[in-house]
Amino acid sequence: MRHHATLKSRLAALVVAALAFVAVTASTSPSVDATTTASSGTSWPASCPGPPDSLDQSTSQSGAVVQSLNGSIIGCFRVPDDRVSSLHVAWQAYVQLYSGATPPSISSTSPASSPDGEFTFSIAASRVRPQEHVEVSGHYVHGHRPANSSSAIICWDGCQSGLSEQGISLRWTSSTEFHATLVVPGAPWYFNDHGQPSVHPLTSGTYTVGIECIASSEGCALKSADAQVRVRLVAPTATATWCTAHVACGSLSLSTTHTTIGDVVVVRGRAPLANLIGRPFGYWLDLSATALGSQPVAFTRTGGADQYFANVAPKVLTVEPGATWASQRLSPITSSSWSSSSVVNPTPGSPLVAWCEPGVVVVTGGLHPLQIPTMSARRALASEHLSLAGSTNSTPCVSASVDPEAPQHIFAAFAAEASGVVPPFFLAGLYSTDGGATWRLVPSPPGRSDIDFSGFRVTGRNVQALFVGSPRSVATYPARTTVAVETTSNGAGSWTASTLGCPSTGPCTVFGPSTPGNCAMNPQPEAVLVGPTHGPPSGVAFTESRWVTTVNVCNSQQLAVTGSGLELLADPSSIYPLLASNDGGHTWYNVRLPVLAGLGEPGTPSGSLVLATNGALVASVQTSNGRQRLFLLRPSASSWCEVQGVLNVGSSQLVSSLRTSGADLLWGQNQNTTSGTSQIVTRHIVAVNDLHC
Repeated sequence: MRHHATLKSRLAALVVAALAFVAVTASTSPSVDATTTASSGTSWPASCPGPPDSLDQSTSQSGAVVQSLNGSIIGCFRVPDDRVSSLHVAWQAYVQLYSGATPPSISSTSPASSPDGEFTFSIAASRVRPQEHVEVSGHYVHGHRPANSSSAIICWDGCQSGLSEQGISLRWTSSTEFHATLVVPGAPWYFNDHGQPSVHPLTSGTYTVGIECIASSEGCALKSADAQVRVRLVAPTATATWCTAHVACGSLSLSTTHTTIGDVVVVRGRAPLANLIGRPFGYWLDLSATALGSQPVAFTRTGGADQYFANVAPKVLTVEPGATWASQRLSPITSSSWSSSSVVNPTPGSPLVAWCEPGVVVVTGGLHPLQIPTMSARRALASEHLSLAGSTNSTPCVSASVDPEAPQHIFAAFAAEASGVVPPFFLAGLYSTDGGATWRLVPSPPGRSDIDFSGFRVTGRNVQALFVGSPRSVATYPARTTVAVETTSNGAGSWTASTLGCPSTGPCTVFGPSTPGNCAMNPQPEAVLVGPTHGPPSGVAFTESRWVTTVNVCNSQQLAVTGSGLELLADPSSIYPLLASNDGGHTWYNVRLPVLAGLGEPGTPSGSLVLATNGALVASVQTSNGRQRLFLLRPSASSWCEVQGVLNVGSSQLVSSLRTSGADLLWGQNQNTTSGTSQIVTRHIVAVNDLHC
């Protein structure tokens, strides 16, 4: 399997990454061909570019790559599970040959017909050196500054054939004069050599510096430069030998030659410059199960006549499977916690389960099922100038929790909206202590508002309401962060502002707050936070694991703890569906599972994956015919088996995320009626030991 995305999505990702790098005020340029650790590890090293959650969570990603102006380059990737023993690694960049436009004669004055207007172009120095920052200027002969002209493209060695520096800021000192900064390349670059892609060595000589796209418009980069000037490059002799007959145009070294699935490999070397946006960008790490050749630089046509991929300095990495499911001897699962919100919500340490259904919250697991009406929740929000999202026929309960000592005390999250508030949809946290006759809004802790509510947690006798930070982002958390909560230990008789703490039992690894979003368009991050071993139930300063920092809230993840203290993270949306940690969540290692189509395949319809108390794995996935099926992986088994007679629904039916409560497997199932105006909700409670294949 080749680990590069489609050309369009890859280029879009590269532009976003490049623009993000512009904001970095300082970075360490790796020494050329330097090596790092003697072997790989599971944690994301501090030397790796990008945040620790650059985890190859989809096969279209391959970590983060940063290049310096001198051509030195560093990247990191987490070894995917491609079921191969050898992985071929190379730097890869996209090379576009702009052959449609005819380069004009060298002129420092733009033509009057130029969409950017008529201006003269000049450079502050006639002789430049590699990596030097040189000022260029423009002065309008006729007219004045055009609209939409805050940036431009400055080209080295020809706008249609050489190196483009994109997004260069223009400093306007008057309506007719601008200034910008040219960054002289410090390494070889890709260029159009008579219709063929090639690499131009960094050698002394005379080159052109051009400018285009002052007035940003569609297709402006496909035309010739508006104006050009000549400049003399004085390159050191040592640098000039790179990309010649004596020294290869690119190099790549791996931090290890033997590694394990899930480990991080650091890659260093040097490569020609592809593009500049504030700093070099354009490379990713190409990971392939098949050989990528042995040439220092090889070009492959991507499909278009003028579009190529450049593969640079491929190397081979030997991959071991590491821990496997068949080799695990997991103790019984003693506790579980869940990411995201679900209409099925077991109460930790209790047989009680809350089910969100149209118009009611149903509580099972007690002496008798309870039905708590939710219709009055709409009135509770109206007094706060808020409203529930959805139709008036049913209240949009998203998730509910039960006070373990008082089942009639319900804490529920509802989909809500507020006029003029961004985001337009959020969760509203309400509670009822009188069987649903009245609902009240949970108070907000200092510095938070109602729209910052993120969900409820039950820890021992405490019920906690979590609130996201400000601004409303949970993509990353700084070291030693705290999470604001409101806590009640007396059935909502009173609330106390505090911060999130550790679970009552097991390691202190928790899912952080999440921000509701449109999962049909983008994944939504939910933090994974690590606290001190056996920390207190509140007031904990958390850090992020260097393995996994976020999960996709659009899927359901489970943190499970075994009797021996081993921690397990089940995530159906990751290419590493099962991770294990024996140090409280600080580091993790991959547990290879037998192949199951639809599990661990990003981009496939969302499924579910849970660990049962008996140590078995249960997965719900959508098969190729569009039906939802249930699969079982027994302890130490070498393959999955399909569970018969339990779950077999069509695409018109909705199946909630799987949950476990004690020895039972739980899920909710919705079926649209023929009129399409209402839903019938079916609760499913099945003993895991009764599942048969």
